[in-house]
Amino acid sequence: MTKFSSFPSIKQFRNTVTTVLKHSSDSDVPSIEFTGTVKIHGCNAGIRWDLDPTSSLCPQSRNSTISVTKDNYQFAAYVNTHSDAIKLIMKDIHTNYPPESDEHQMIIYGEWCGNGIQSSVAVAKLKTKIYVVFGCVYVKDELDKNGDTVKRWLPDSSIKIKADNESKIYSIYEFGTWVKKITFKQPELGIIQNELAELTNEVENMCPVGKYFGIEGIGEGIVWEGHFTSPWDKKIHRLLFKVKGEKHSVTKVKTLSTVPIDVEKCKNIIEFIETTVTENRMIQGVEALNEMSETHITIRDIGKFIKWIYNDIIKEELDTMKASGIEPKDKNLNKGLSRKTSVWFGKHLDNIAFNSNKCVSYTPVTDRGDCRKCYLPINSHN
Repeated sequence: MTKFSSFPSIKQFRNTVTTVLKHSSDSDVPSIEFTGTVKIHGCNAGIRWDLDPTSSLCPQSRNSTISVTKDNYQFAAYVNTHSDAIKLIMKDIHTNYPPESDEHQMIIYGEWCGNGIQSSVAVAKLKTKIYVVFGCVYVKDELDKNGDTVKRWLPDSSIKIKADNESKIYSIYEFGTWVKKITFKQPELGIIQNELAELTNEVENMCPVGKYFGIEGIGEGIVWEGHFTSPWDKKIHRLLFKVKGEKHSVTKVKTLSTVPIDVEKCKNIIEFIETTVTENRMIQGVEALNEMSETHITIRDIGKFIKWIYNDIIKEELDTMKASGIEPKDKNLNKGLSRKTSVWFGKHLDNIAFNSNKCVSYTPVTDRGDCRKCYLPINSHN
């Protein structure tokens, strides 16, 4: 039986710079080539297969295994309907990129996107939902130091699959790529910072995925993956970073942070909370809460919501906290964060969930029949 294994979190550019500089010296500064692909605003979804030709596929969301009776945006139902086509793709990968002796499971990761999933982006205007594959791994029967399963990522070529319009499955490489060589020292970092920002703005202004399907609208950003040569492939396991457009950023920033000394310091806890506890981050929190909950979210879930926001900020902004002299367990930080998130969460439930004029659609997001905008039952609207 296949086991759940989540897709790892993608860090920001400044985190990548920190990682590379940690493994380099003044006399050994690398130039690494990165390939950029479109970051799609949908929901993370994976498909597991235990390599037995007769075994069934097992769908998963970002946080858990799902099924047709406990679905997430109808992804499990999609996998069930198109299992033959999906398994054929996975078998081809298995043939062309054989597993090692201790690898017992394959997972393809992708973005489940389209009509009824997100709003205000080009892909939301699609008439249907599509699955865009952006990664494939073999899984070993052992855990790493973080308690997650050990994975071996297959090369990009493994997922350059032929677009299948009938089963609505595509490769992320179908929608174009960018290539940048990044030299990890100044002034080169300052130059590449501006180039990354320009490319991200282009994607935000015109989503390449939407354009592919003849739809105009905004995109989310770009994900960049590094390609190493010896000896760097021995020093760094995998290097990914994301650059989101301003409309999708979960943190208020003036520029794209590059090197550790450029991490934007906050004058005090109030400024840090204002910078990090943003509308976009709290919307993501509601989406995550909805995915993990077996029932409709209510005001009773406020503790879970605050905890999710806190953990996400620690995960994404710990370097900013350290640079600003803010301790993660500072009582004033927890008090201020709780106050702001509580007020927002209450307003979200009161002013959006029960005011149908503010909900853009009643398209269900799950089999429970939730409203796409507010994630509460359709019959709760006036």
